[in-house]
Amino acid sequence: MRRGPRKDQRIRSLLLPFTCKKSPTMASPSSLASTLLLSMILAFLLSACSAQQPFTNNLQLRCYDTNASSTLGYSCNGASRSCTAFLTFRAGSPYLSPDRIALLLSADANNISRLNSVTDVTTLPSGDLVVVPVSCYCSGRDASFYQHNASYTLKTVSETYLTVANDTYQGLSTCQALMNQNPFDSRHLSVRDELVVPLRCACPTKNQTSAGIKYLLSYIVTWGDDIPTIAQNFKADYQSVLFANELDSKSIIYPFNTLLIPLTTEPSGFTSSPSSPPPNATSNPPPSTPTGGSGSSHTGLIVGVVIGGAVLFLVGALAIYVCLQRRLPQNQPTKGEPVSAEYGELPGKTTSLSTTATPSPLASTIRGALDWITVYKFAELQIATSYFNEVHRIRGSVYKAEINGVAAAEET
Repeated sequence: MRRGPRKDQRIRSLLLPFTCKKSPTMASPSSLASTLLLSMILAFLLSACSAQQPFTNNLQLRCYDTNASSTLGYSCNGASRSCTAFLTFRAGSPYLSPDRIALLLSADANNISRLNSVTDVTTLPSGDLVVVPVSCYCSGRDASFYQHNASYTLKTVSETYLTVANDTYQGLSTCQALMNQNPFDSRHLSVRDELVVPLRCACPTKNQTSAGIKYLLSYIVTWGDDIPTIAQNFKADYQSVLFANELDSKSIIYPFNTLLIPLTTEPSGFTSSPSSPPPNATSNPPPSTPTGGSGSSHTGLIVGVVIGGAVLFLVGALAIYVCLQRRLPQNQPTKGEPVSAEYGELPGKTTSLSTTATPSPLASTIRGALDWITVYKFAELQIATSYFNEVHRIRGSVYKAEINGVAAAEET
């Protein structure tokens, strides 16, 4: 019966060099069952060394689900306990410039400017995707999760852990992680409470490093996103993105989640406007799936063109009408000639607009407005104001008078 232990010891001596951590001291196995148990332990240790990070899969909306460990952060299982990582952030008021985004994410504005080819005070279009380099390290209560810590002070009574994570930080953190690392009761938050915000980042595992991966980028998923397009935008390998997030080609990705993108080089910034405005963080967002992408944009473009064309048509029609009127002197009455009875006469009034033709609706509108403009001769004004006597002065060069029973004021 001594052969059994020797054989098991030989198996164990062959397997130990492949473990990533020193196995605890174990008694020598004496049966086949013990050998199988040892193999299972070895498999677990190997998987722990090369394990990737699970996609949160919309669990970030369940703030009081304590079983969803993936929402607390990415496991600290990389080749290094600290590294340079990259976050993404979509510009939005009031965070529309690198310096404002840097302040929110506790990052360096100059590095953001360099990667995104803008100055640190450039006002970015709302929706532009900004790449943010940060220091990522094992942290948290037991230092078991990778994160980059930011600081945020609550500003309104309506803010909660969920709105801070999903609205303010766009899914770079979770309500579970905030609750786990802050002393404030989630149901009794107060204005001016200063929160530690653990932002989701990660360092490459040994397997990823061996494959040439140097950085991991935390991409904020939004509506209409699909993994092939995201991978293409960052020049990343599609299969490596799936593997890094424990997904497959049939997996659905949701907004307010981060997707790890393995990169062989530093990323560069690019713009990507969302196809629709984000809803409130407390709503249950629809899954993001591959889309054609431009239907609603084309509809808005068509509506804009139609409205613009209508406005231009009206302006053009008005301009043509005015030009035609100026080119038809034979239709204008002579000075002092009363206006055609068709439009009504006003005492003491003369006008330069008259025609015997039936007016169009547009012409009627314009003429109707002009008919109420009264024009008096200078001599009439002199007589009515006693040659602009001080008694008739209102202020400055404005005088009041009564002409043909109609009160009027005139500026000389």
